[in-house]
Amino acid sequence: MNTLFELTKSRHVQKQKHLNTSSVIAFTELVSKSQVDKEGSRNRYPTNLFKNKEHGQVVGEKYMPWLQEQLRNAVSEGDSHKIQVYIRAIGNTGHPNILAAFEPYLEGKEQVSNFQRLSMVAALDKLAWLHPNIARRVLFRVYENLGESPEVRVAAVYLIMKANPSAQVLQRMAQSTHFEHSDQVCAAVKYSIEKAAQKETEARSPQLYNNARAAANMLTPKDYGMQYSKNFIQSYISRESAQFLLENAHIHGKDSIISQGFNFKLHSRVGGIDLRPEAMSYLSSSVEDLLRLLARQLADIPSRGMNAHQVMARRRLDYTYNNIVSWLKLETDQQEQVEGSAYISLLGANRFFTYDNHTIEQLPSLIEEWNRRLQKGENVQKTKLYNKNTLELGFPVAMGVPFYYSLQEPAMISVRGQFKGYTERQPQGSSLTLKAGINGDVELSYASQLRGRMGFLYPFNNNRYVAGLNKNLQVYVPLKGKVELNGQENNLQAILEPYSQSRQNIRLLQSSTNAYHSYLEASNIKPSVENKNTKAINAPAPHQYQNTVGRDETGYAFDVEIRTSQNWRNSFAKYFSQAVKEGPLSAIFYNRYPESIANDYMSVTYNPQKSSQKPAKFSLSLLADDGSEKPSEMLMKLREFKNGMDQSGGESDNLAQPSSYANRQQELYANVQKDIQDARVIVVDAAVTFQGDSSDAGYSMTVAHADSPVAEQSRALLYLHAKPYQSSQKNQPLESAMEFNIKSPQVPIFQYKEAINAKPDSEVNGKFNFRNGSSEARLTYQGSLRRSQGRKNFVQQHPTSELCENQMEQGNYIQSACRNATVSALFADRYDLSVKYENIPRRLRELAHDIYNLARYAGFENYRELADDRQRPEGEILIAVQFAHNLENVNIGWQSPTQTAGFMNLTVPDWAVPIVVHHPARNQLLSRDGLFTQEMTYMQPQVSAVIDGNRVTTFDNKSYPIDLGNCYHVFAMYAPHEYDNNDDDNDINDDDEQDFAVLVKENDSNNKEVQVVLGYDYVKLSGSGSSGFSVQANKQKLQLSEHQVSRWSNNRNKNHLLAYALPQNVAVLYLPRNQLQIIYDGNRMKLTIGNRYRNRVRGLAGTFNADDIDDFTLPNNRLFREPLEYAATYALTRDSACQGPARQRQKDAQTMLHYEKNIQFVDLISESDWNLKVKNNLTESKNKSKKEMGKQCMNLQVNILETNGKTCFSIKPQPECNSHCRPSNLTMRNVEFHCVQSSNAATHWVKMIKKGAQPNFAHKTVNHKQSISLPESCVSRQ
Repeated sequence: MNTLFELTKSRHVQKQKHLNTSSVIAFTELVSKSQVDKEGSRNRYPTNLFKNKEHGQVVGEKYMPWLQEQLRNAVSEGDSHKIQVYIRAIGNTGHPNILAAFEPYLEGKEQVSNFQRLSMVAALDKLAWLHPNIARRVLFRVYENLGESPEVRVAAVYLIMKANPSAQVLQRMAQSTHFEHSDQVCAAVKYSIEKAAQKETEARSPQLYNNARAAANMLTPKDYGMQYSKNFIQSYISRESAQFLLENAHIHGKDSIISQGFNFKLHSRVGGIDLRPEAMSYLSSSVEDLLRLLARQLADIPSRGMNAHQVMARRRLDYTYNNIVSWLKLETDQQEQVEGSAYISLLGANRFFTYDNHTIEQLPSLIEEWNRRLQKGENVQKTKLYNKNTLELGFPVAMGVPFYYSLQEPAMISVRGQFKGYTERQPQGSSLTLKAGINGDVELSYASQLRGRMGFLYPFNNNRYVAGLNKNLQVYVPLKGKVELNGQENNLQAILEPYSQSRQNIRLLQSSTNAYHSYLEASNIKPSVENKNTKAINAPAPHQYQNTVGRDETGYAFDVEIRTSQNWRNSFAKYFSQAVKEGPLSAIFYNRYPESIANDYMSVTYNPQKSSQKPAKFSLSLLADDGSEKPSEMLMKLREFKNGMDQSGGESDNLAQPSSYANRQQELYANVQKDIQDARVIVVDAAVTFQGDSSDAGYSMTVAHADSPVAEQSRALLYLHAKPYQSSQKNQPLESAMEFNIKSPQVPIFQYKEAINAKPDSEVNGKFNFRNGSSEARLTYQGSLRRSQGRKNFVQQHPTSELCENQMEQGNYIQSACRNATVSALFADRYDLSVKYENIPRRLRELAHDIYNLARYAGFENYRELADDRQRPEGEILIAVQFAHNLENVNIGWQSPTQTAGFMNLTVPDWAVPIVVHHPARNQLLSRDGLFTQEMTYMQPQVSAVIDGNRVTTFDNKSYPIDLGNCYHVFAMYAPHEYDNNDDDNDINDDDEQDFAVLVKENDSNNKEVQVVLGYDYVKLSGSGSSGFSVQANKQKLQLSEHQVSRWSNNRNKNHLLAYALPQNVAVLYLPRNQLQIIYDGNRMKLTIGNRYRNRVRGLAGTFNADDIDDFTLPNNRLFREPLEYAATYALTRDSACQGPARQRQKDAQTMLHYEKNIQFVDLISESDWNLKVKNNLTESKNKSKKEMGKQCMNLQVNILETNGKTCFSIKPQPECNSHCRPSNLTMRNVEFHCVQSSNAATHWVKMIKKGAQPNFAHKTVNHKQSISLPESCVSRQ
């Protein structure tokens, strides 16, 4: 270890870019395994490493001080890469001295970034595992510090759950969720305790399970959406002693709905052996800052500007974004450095990667370097050999001979090839900013063998007797061709073919399982399978399958051979049942470690002699049209094609059926938007073609969808095409076209009363054509989606609706309760569908029957089949779907000519409600996030803020009273973390996509007036008598209609503004490039903004960071308490037209208390947490603490029986639970006793044994046997 340590810190290693990271990470991991984790080391290594005290002391005396010094130097140099590496390296050791290394930074004595402090807390994971008592105290202090950042506290919560928390600790954390100010921390605590309290946790950790159950009922009942931090835990234990544990913890930051950090770890245990875990983790300082930095580096953004006339005209405006920022003297948080790290177990080793601003800024030069290398050509030859798992175990048995067991899983991966290519950056406006291509040939190889052996070594004949099992896997993929990505046209294309120079057969896949037994000399080092005495274990006659597949379908011939002693159907049924009951992950795990051993063999071989010599072409394309007035060249061609089809007047019976296969994308683009005004269209096409006898031989799928906010009709089309390389009687060309139409009424979405009294019923209809060869099947369907009277009554009687009615009496119609009630009032809970069919071919019937059988098998508990003698017409099926009034369950039934059946009382998950339950207003808003709130859909982030009659609700759902007066207030504005407050007139900021401000005031008629400022443009909305509203853009009046979308542009940005009307005199404005949507009716407004503005907003609508604690952030970036005075601080009182109470309240606010937004550091680590522990050389590894806990609860005690006047003592001590513990599992064992006549001597021994004496009865004769109940394990009674 000292030699490796010297190598790690040597100058030659430290100078090498990647080796310096790998060496220190590998060294510290080995330190943890061999010198810190004493119990694990004792089990892992054949030699007891701890006989020498110096072996453990050197870590604290030599290794840790050097690592601590390296971290200190990195912090002083400000080197983010080194800081992250040494934080992770120190954490890897798991030594208590970690706390001494991190103490000055965690307690604020030395300045580091908040991300680096988060990394330090996350690096305590090994300490929590090896020394849970030490780690738990420190982590709980981090969690309890309300002045700490939420991300750091969430990381502490996750590690507390791994550090054997007591019931009292979990109960305290559970109770705090009722008054905790951070929703992120609340969510982490709630879901961590709930997952730990699930039944599946009991077998893995019974103490944690019991403690979590004691705390679960104390948790807050509030549910948290997917934008909050959560800890997902899934485990599975099979009867074959195979189990896995999946940990998936997420940390969400303030500025993005994407996780700021996650930790994925899969633990596997087979037969009591812990295999190497599969781990992957990621941590970032800010996801949004990272994405913005990547976008700036990868996008070639052209400079844009305005001419002098435009500049002067806009400078005359008072309400410009820059002016508003200047008037408010806006101050925001300083943007921290972009930092991050990734940790992954890959190819038998743990890899650690870091990045910062400089890393991202080097991407353009790296891309240029890659481009030069690709243009010259690259030769790649990489091979990696590694051992996934290895175990050698030996011990003597009662027969007096050594028994041994070994497990190994060597693997090899290889990549070889030569290729050329190119990369290009494309101008702004493309969906993807990259254009790239690559061509050449590549060979990918992977091979692994999972081999286990057990046997005996007989010294008298020096032979080994072995039974073993080998599972072999080999994959070889040789390819030749080219791949091209065109971001501007949203197209990916690949032309590939198998690569074979000699045209010999190529084995692509080979898998086998071989069970055997053998005997050989102890000195024989050859593999057991090569020994002449090795014989396969007898098995039933194998099932065999040999065939050549793929030749007719694709032109490529593959020889498939399968031999197995198992029943294929039974095996598939078991795997399917496992996937249904426990999930797909457990099915994969179950397949890897099956319940029985069988000799299997499977191979797939490419046969070039029987195959086509021409390549296959793969393509994936995306077409999207939102009605832009300045479309791309590709969209212009599509629109011209559509216009030509409209003029020709031709119409297909099924809109999903193109007249020409080559024009399928263009025709579906034109057909899907037929009779839909201002349609938004998306077309996705995936295809593979083979150059055979026919040019269109291949397989393709084309999907198209169109809807519009001003049309009741929406439509989806699906076209499938399959034409085999060589047609035959069994392989006929196949063509399928499905048209789905839904007609939903325009419904009120702004007032609950109108919504509950509306008729939100929708109609559906469609067609399905299926052609296989010369036969054609037809299927038509039509039905209704409606809201039942029971559902309406349920909504009216719901407490949320009652609260909404109370709010409406106070003049507030769009607070959270009313928005939820309005959305809920329009859900359809009853579906009725009639399906008529004819000429359905036998193959399609069999496929439908197989799917039906699988569904019936998966849901057998809910399946019902009724006896019904009524005659029904042939060729028709009636389907009825009835949701429960609360949408938590659903019944699905059908009547066919042969049966009446269905699934009853199926559970509908919360996340599935917006998917399977129809809402007629889905198409009425261009920004869907603003329609469904978090409470109704669970997965949707809450991104709307409203100003109502006399209240405001922020983006983070904080409601407070408001009194604006006739004075503009900033309702919401973009507030970047870094703002250059430059008043130089020559500096024109023209970034309309970022800079926005929404202003609101009350006019003399008590109506709300709204002004949306976009850089130097503005849009004004005002109440206008009976019409409800008036909309102007740069003084240009817009006419809004319920049947057409109005468009306005400032001649610099396409689709700058889309506007239309909804029922009940409601206006909708949508700015797609700014990601803003406003719904306005003259008296109230609802604002929806994109997720890129998270934690970058200021104003009456709060900060939009998922925590309402800092919603009252003043323009000077300090916190405030009083709502009316807070609102006045965002009043634009410099305007001479400002009237009302805002001026006086703004002055009052200056004299009231303000609060700084700073992290409050506390004393987290005391000397007793680490120093005294090290001096006493006490270890508290997790395994040992469990063992000691078991020793405290369980003793080996001589068992005493009294029977037939005799006192019996067990020959060997038996397990027994102490008085303060109870048995968790009991088992029956046949125990041997020595019995004597009851006497004073026997009574004396009984008393001595009860006091703890351990007399040795091994030399006594056995004269009694009895089966008694004994504990397998004991747990504390608390």
